[in-house]
Amino acid sequence: MKTRISTAAAFASLLLFVFSVSAQAQTLTLAISPSHPSPYIPYEEVPNPEATKFDAIKNKRQHIMVRAGEQAPTREQAWQAVIKELSQRSGVDLKLVIPKERLAFELAMNKGEFDLAYLDPMQFVAFKQHPKYNAFAKRRAQPIKGLIVVRQDSSSTDINELKAATIGYPDPLSFGGSIVPRESLRRIGVDYQPKFYASADLTFKALLKQEVAAIATRDEDLKGQDLSTQQKVKILWSSPGFTPYAFAAHPRVSFFTINRLQRALINMDRTEEGRNLLADIFVANGFETASNSDWHDVESIDINKLPGATAN
Repeated sequence: MKTRISTAAAFASLLLFVFSVSAQAQTLTLAISPSHPSPYIPYEEVPNPEATKFDAIKNKRQHIMVRAGEQAPTREQAWQAVIKELSQRSGVDLKLVIPKERLAFELAMNKGEFDLAYLDPMQFVAFKQHPKYNAFAKRRAQPIKGLIVVRQDSSSTDINELKAATIGYPDPLSFGGSIVPRESLRRIGVDYQPKFYASADLTFKALLKQEVAAIATRDEDLKGQDLSTQQKVKILWSSPGFTPYAFAAHPRVSFFTINRLQRALINMDRTEEGRNLLADIFVANGFETASNSDWHDVESIDINKLPGATAN
Protein backbone atom coordinates (compact mmCIF):
# COMPACT_ATOMS: atom_id res chain seq x y z
CA MET A 1 0.00 0.00 0.00
CA LYS A 2 2.79 2.43 0.93
CA THR A 3 4.49 1.69 -2.39
CA ARG A 4 1.33 2.54 -4.33
CA ILE A 5 0.90 5.78 -2.44
CA SER A 6 4.51 6.73 -3.00
CA THR A 7 4.22 5.93 -6.69
CA ALA A 8 1.04 8.00 -7.04
CA ALA A 9 2.62 10.93 -5.20
CA ALA A 10 5.70 10.75 -7.39
CA PHE A 11 3.55 10.68 -10.54
CA ALA A 12 1.53 13.69 -9.34
CA SER A 13 4.74 15.59 -8.62
CA LEU A 14 6.01 14.73 -12.09
CA LEU A 15 2.82 16.05 -13.68
CA LEU A 16 3.08 19.30 -11.75
CA PHE A 17 6.70 19.65 -12.81
CA VAL A 18 5.86 19.06 -16.47
CA PHE A 19 3.04 21.60 -16.44
CA SER A 20 5.23 24.06 -14.54
CA VAL A 21 7.99 23.83 -17.15
CA SER A 22 5.40 24.11 -19.94
CA ALA A 23 3.90 27.25 -18.39
CA GLN A 24 7.32 28.86 -18.06
CA ALA A 25 8.32 28.02 -21.61
CA GLN A 26 5.13 29.28 -23.26
CA THR A 27 4.47 32.99 -23.71
CA LEU A 28 0.82 33.95 -23.25
CA THR A 29 -0.73 37.16 -24.51
CA LEU A 30 -2.60 39.23 -21.93
CA ALA A 31 -4.81 41.93 -23.47
CA ILE A 32 -6.19 44.90 -21.55
CA SER A 33 -9.45 46.43 -22.70
CA PRO A 34 -8.98 50.00 -23.99
CA SER A 35 -11.97 50.95 -21.84
CA HIS A 36 -9.89 50.56 -18.68
CA PRO A 37 -9.04 54.01 -17.27
CA SER A 38 -5.56 55.52 -17.40
CA PRO A 39 -3.66 56.28 -14.17
CA TYR A 40 -3.72 59.77 -12.70
CA ILE A 41 -1.87 61.50 -9.86
CA PRO A 42 -4.28 62.17 -6.97
CA TYR A 43 -4.38 65.41 -5.02
CA GLU A 44 -3.35 65.56 -1.37
CA GLU A 45 -3.67 68.18 1.31
CA VAL A 46 -0.37 69.67 2.49
CA PRO A 47 0.63 72.65 4.67
CA ASN A 48 0.54 75.97 2.85
CA PRO A 49 4.20 77.04 2.50
CA GLU A 50 3.15 80.70 2.49
CA ALA A 51 1.08 80.46 5.67
CA THR A 52 2.20 82.35 8.77
CA LYS A 53 1.27 81.99 12.41
CA PHE A 54 -1.08 84.96 12.03
CA ASP A 55 -3.05 83.41 9.15
CA ALA A 56 -5.07 81.19 11.48
CA ILE A 57 -6.38 84.29 13.22
CA LYS A 58 -7.26 85.84 9.85
CA ASN A 59 -9.03 82.60 8.78
CA LYS A 60 -6.65 82.10 5.87
CA ARG A 61 -6.11 78.58 4.59
CA GLN A 62 -3.42 76.70 6.44
CA HIS A 63 -3.37 73.90 3.86
CA ILE A 64 -3.52 73.62 0.09
CA MET A 65 -4.22 70.82 -2.35
CA VAL A 66 -1.39 69.66 -4.61
CA ARG A 67 -0.72 66.68 -6.86
CA ALA A 68 0.88 63.83 -4.93
CA GLY A 69 3.56 63.35 -7.62
CA GLU A 70 5.07 64.88 -10.71
CA GLN A 71 3.86 62.52 -13.43
CA ALA A 72 1.53 59.56 -13.56
CA PRO A 73 2.59 56.41 -15.40
CA THR A 74 0.91 55.76 -18.72
CA ARG A 75 -1.61 52.95 -18.91
CA GLU A 76 0.99 50.82 -20.71
CA GLN A 77 3.65 51.53 -18.07
CA ALA A 78 1.30 50.75 -15.21
CA TRP A 79 0.15 47.46 -16.69
CA GLN A 80 3.65 46.47 -17.82
CA ALA A 81 4.84 46.78 -14.22
CA VAL A 82 1.91 44.64 -13.01
CA ILE A 83 2.52 42.04 -15.73
CA LYS A 84 6.21 41.82 -14.85
CA GLU A 85 5.36 41.21 -11.19
CA LEU A 86 2.65 38.71 -12.12
CA SER A 87 5.07 36.79 -14.36
CA GLN A 88 7.69 36.63 -11.62
CA ARG A 89 5.20 35.44 -9.04
CA SER A 90 3.51 32.84 -11.26
CA GLY A 91 6.40 31.67 -13.43
CA VAL A 92 4.19 32.25 -16.48
CA ASP A 93 5.72 34.31 -19.28
CA LEU A 94 3.26 37.05 -20.29
CA LYS A 95 3.17 39.49 -23.18
CA LEU A 96 1.12 42.66 -22.69
CA VAL A 97 -1.23 43.87 -25.45
CA ILE A 98 -3.36 47.03 -25.16
CA PRO A 99 -5.25 47.72 -28.40
CA LYS A 100 -5.83 51.41 -29.07
CA GLU A 101 -9.46 51.02 -30.06
CA ARG A 102 -12.36 49.19 -28.49
CA LEU A 103 -13.47 47.71 -31.82
CA ALA A 104 -10.02 46.21 -32.54
CA PHE A 105 -9.96 44.69 -29.05
CA GLU A 106 -13.41 43.15 -29.37
CA LEU A 107 -12.79 41.76 -32.87
CA ALA A 108 -9.62 40.06 -31.61
CA MET A 109 -11.49 38.72 -28.57
CA ASN A 110 -14.22 37.32 -30.80
CA LYS A 111 -11.56 35.46 -32.80
CA GLY A 112 -9.96 34.15 -29.61
CA GLU A 113 -6.62 35.77 -30.43
CA PHE A 114 -5.73 36.57 -26.81
CA ASP A 115 -4.85 33.86 -24.28
CA LEU A 116 -5.84 36.09 -21.36
CA ALA A 117 -7.75 39.34 -21.05
CA TYR A 118 -8.78 41.96 -18.53
CA LEU A 119 -12.10 43.25 -19.83
CA ASP A 120 -15.11 45.22 -18.74
CA PRO A 121 -18.22 43.39 -17.50
CA MET A 122 -20.31 43.77 -20.67
CA GLN A 123 -17.41 42.55 -22.79
CA PHE A 124 -16.91 39.55 -20.54
CA VAL A 125 -20.60 38.62 -20.65
CA ALA A 126 -20.36 38.62 -24.46
CA PHE A 127 -17.12 36.68 -24.81
CA LYS A 128 -17.87 34.03 -22.24
CA GLN A 129 -20.55 32.92 -24.68
CA HIS A 130 -18.15 32.85 -27.63
CA PRO A 131 -15.35 31.90 -27.78
CA LYS A 132 -16.06 30.87 -24.16
CA TYR A 133 -13.52 32.87 -22.14
CA ASN A 134 -13.68 31.89 -18.46
CA ALA A 135 -13.24 34.28 -15.54
CA PHE A 136 -10.68 33.42 -12.86
CA ALA A 137 -10.19 36.68 -10.90
CA LYS A 138 -11.75 40.08 -10.18
CA ARG A 139 -11.23 43.02 -7.84
CA ARG A 140 -12.07 42.25 -4.21
CA ALA A 141 -14.78 44.30 -2.48
CA GLN A 142 -14.62 47.01 -5.12
CA PRO A 143 -17.67 46.99 -7.40
CA ILE A 144 -18.17 49.39 -10.30
CA LYS A 145 -20.42 52.35 -9.59
CA GLY A 146 -21.63 55.16 -11.80
CA LEU A 147 -21.83 58.72 -10.51
CA ILE A 148 -24.16 61.58 -11.35
CA VAL A 149 -22.34 64.88 -10.93
CA VAL A 150 -23.75 68.42 -10.93
CA ARG A 151 -22.20 71.86 -10.65
CA GLN A 152 -21.24 72.97 -7.16
CA ASP A 153 -23.76 75.82 -7.37
CA SER A 154 -26.61 73.50 -8.43
CA SER A 155 -29.72 73.59 -6.27
CA SER A 156 -30.38 69.89 -6.93
CA THR A 157 -30.17 67.73 -3.81
CA ASP A 158 -31.97 64.60 -5.00
CA ILE A 159 -31.64 62.48 -8.15
CA ASN A 160 -35.39 62.72 -8.77
CA GLU A 161 -35.00 66.46 -9.33
CA LEU A 162 -33.30 65.63 -12.64
CA LYS A 163 -36.47 64.25 -14.17
CA ALA A 164 -36.91 65.72 -17.66
CA ALA A 165 -33.44 67.31 -17.41
CA THR A 166 -30.56 66.69 -19.83
CA ILE A 167 -27.76 64.49 -18.52
CA GLY A 168 -24.44 64.29 -20.35
CA TYR A 169 -22.74 60.94 -20.92
CA PRO A 170 -19.40 59.83 -22.34
CA ASP A 171 -19.11 56.93 -24.80
CA PRO A 172 -22.48 55.07 -24.76
CA LEU A 173 -20.57 51.79 -24.28
CA SER A 174 -18.51 52.98 -21.30
CA PHE A 175 -19.64 50.55 -18.63
CA GLY A 176 -19.06 52.62 -15.49
CA GLY A 177 -19.54 56.03 -17.05
CA SER A 178 -22.59 55.33 -19.19
CA ILE A 179 -24.17 51.88 -19.01
CA VAL A 180 -24.28 51.57 -15.20
CA PRO A 181 -25.82 55.00 -14.52
CA ARG A 182 -28.35 54.66 -17.37
CA GLU A 183 -29.38 51.21 -16.17
CA SER A 184 -29.58 52.34 -12.54
CA LEU A 185 -31.66 55.42 -13.38
CA ARG A 186 -33.94 53.27 -15.54
CA ARG A 187 -34.54 50.92 -12.63
CA ILE A 188 -35.58 53.70 -10.25
CA GLY A 189 -37.75 55.36 -12.87
CA VAL A 190 -35.93 58.64 -13.46
CA ASP A 191 -36.95 59.94 -16.88
CA TYR A 192 -34.45 62.33 -18.49
CA GLN A 193 -32.88 63.34 -21.79
CA PRO A 194 -29.43 61.80 -22.48
CA LYS A 195 -26.78 63.68 -24.44
CA PHE A 196 -23.59 61.90 -25.49
CA TYR A 197 -20.07 63.28 -25.80
CA ALA A 198 -16.90 61.82 -27.26
CA SER A 199 -15.03 61.59 -23.94
CA ALA A 200 -15.37 61.97 -20.20
CA ASP A 201 -13.36 65.21 -20.28
CA LEU A 202 -15.84 66.74 -22.71
CA THR A 203 -18.75 65.92 -20.42
CA PHE A 204 -17.12 67.89 -17.59
CA LYS A 205 -16.57 70.85 -19.92
CA ALA A 206 -20.19 70.66 -21.01
CA LEU A 207 -21.34 70.65 -17.38
CA LEU A 208 -19.26 73.69 -16.47
CA LYS A 209 -20.59 75.51 -19.56
CA GLN A 210 -24.13 74.65 -18.40
CA GLU A 211 -24.90 72.74 -21.58
CA VAL A 212 -26.39 70.00 -19.40
CA ALA A 213 -27.89 69.88 -15.91
CA ALA A 214 -25.72 66.95 -14.83
CA ILE A 215 -23.28 64.38 -16.17
CA ALA A 216 -22.62 60.71 -15.57
CA THR A 217 -19.06 59.62 -14.89
CA ARG A 218 -16.74 57.13 -13.25
CA ASP A 219 -14.94 57.85 -9.98
CA GLU A 220 -11.62 57.47 -11.83
CA ASP A 221 -12.58 60.11 -14.39
CA LEU A 222 -13.78 62.52 -11.72
CA LYS A 223 -10.60 62.25 -9.67
CA GLY A 224 -8.50 62.55 -12.80
CA GLN A 225 -9.82 66.07 -13.47
CA ASP A 226 -7.76 69.11 -12.53
CA LEU A 227 -8.35 70.62 -9.09
CA SER A 228 -10.27 73.60 -10.45
CA THR A 229 -12.81 71.33 -12.14
CA GLN A 230 -13.18 69.09 -9.08
CA GLN A 231 -13.90 72.10 -6.87
CA LYS A 232 -16.64 73.32 -9.22
CA VAL A 233 -18.65 70.07 -9.18
CA LYS A 234 -20.22 67.75 -6.63
CA ILE A 235 -21.54 64.21 -6.57
CA LEU A 236 -25.34 64.19 -6.49
CA TRP A 237 -25.88 60.43 -6.64
CA SER A 238 -23.99 57.15 -6.73
CA SER A 239 -25.45 54.04 -8.37
CA PRO A 240 -25.62 50.57 -6.84
CA GLY A 241 -22.47 48.52 -7.42
CA PHE A 242 -21.98 46.07 -10.28
CA THR A 243 -19.46 43.23 -10.63
CA PRO A 244 -16.16 44.75 -11.83
CA TYR A 245 -13.70 43.95 -14.64
CA ALA A 246 -12.86 40.28 -15.21
CA PHE A 247 -9.56 38.51 -15.61
CA ALA A 248 -10.50 35.81 -18.11
CA ALA A 249 -8.73 32.98 -19.93
CA HIS A 250 -9.32 31.35 -23.30
CA PRO A 251 -10.28 27.63 -23.05
CA ARG A 252 -6.88 26.65 -24.52
CA VAL A 253 -5.06 27.92 -21.41
CA SER A 254 -4.40 25.01 -19.05
CA PHE A 255 -5.94 24.68 -15.61
CA PHE A 256 -2.49 24.60 -14.01
CA THR A 257 -1.48 27.87 -15.68
CA ILE A 258 -4.70 29.59 -14.63
CA ASN A 259 -4.23 28.34 -11.08
CA ARG A 260 -0.72 29.77 -10.91
CA LEU A 261 -1.87 33.14 -12.23
CA GLN A 262 -4.85 33.17 -9.91
CA ARG A 263 -2.72 32.56 -6.82
CA ALA A 264 -0.19 35.17 -7.93
CA LEU A 265 -2.91 37.79 -8.39
CA ILE A 266 -4.51 37.06 -5.03
CA ASN A 267 -1.18 37.31 -3.20
CA MET A 268 0.03 40.45 -4.95
CA ASP A 269 -1.44 42.88 -2.41
CA ARG A 270 0.39 41.22 0.49
CA THR A 271 3.47 43.35 -0.10
CA GLU A 272 3.79 47.13 -0.21
CA GLU A 273 5.34 46.95 -3.67
CA GLY A 274 2.45 44.87 -4.94
CA ARG A 275 -0.15 47.24 -3.45
CA ASN A 276 1.54 50.21 -5.10
CA LEU A 277 1.47 48.48 -8.48
CA LEU A 278 -2.20 47.56 -8.08
CA ALA A 279 -3.10 51.14 -7.13
CA ASP A 280 -2.00 52.31 -10.58
CA ILE A 281 -4.56 49.98 -12.19
CA PHE A 282 -7.32 51.04 -9.76
CA VAL A 283 -7.31 47.93 -7.56
CA ALA A 284 -7.71 49.05 -3.95
CA ASN A 285 -8.29 45.77 -2.09
CA GLY A 286 -6.43 43.23 -4.20
CA PHE A 287 -7.91 40.44 -6.28
CA GLU A 288 -10.07 37.43 -5.44
CA THR A 289 -11.10 34.28 -7.27
CA ALA A 290 -14.00 34.58 -9.68
CA SER A 291 -16.30 32.39 -11.74
CA ASN A 292 -18.52 33.11 -14.74
CA SER A 293 -21.67 33.23 -12.61
CA ASP A 294 -20.39 36.26 -10.69
CA TRP A 295 -21.54 38.50 -13.55
CA HIS A 296 -25.23 37.55 -13.34
CA ASP A 297 -26.10 41.16 -12.45
CA VAL A 298 -24.53 42.38 -15.69
CA GLU A 299 -26.31 39.73 -17.75
CA SER A 300 -29.63 41.26 -16.71
CA ILE A 301 -28.77 44.55 -18.46
CA ASP A 302 -30.36 44.99 -21.87
CA ILE A 303 -28.52 47.91 -23.49
CA ASN A 304 -31.23 48.13 -26.14
CA LYS A 305 -33.67 49.29 -23.45
CA LEU A 306 -31.44 52.00 -22.02
CA PRO A 307 -32.18 55.69 -22.65
CA GLY A 308 -30.34 56.75 -25.78
CA ALA A 309 -30.03 53.14 -26.93
CA THR A 310 -29.96 54.19 -30.58
CA ALA A 311 -26.54 55.75 -29.89
CA ASN A 312 -25.05 52.41 -28.81
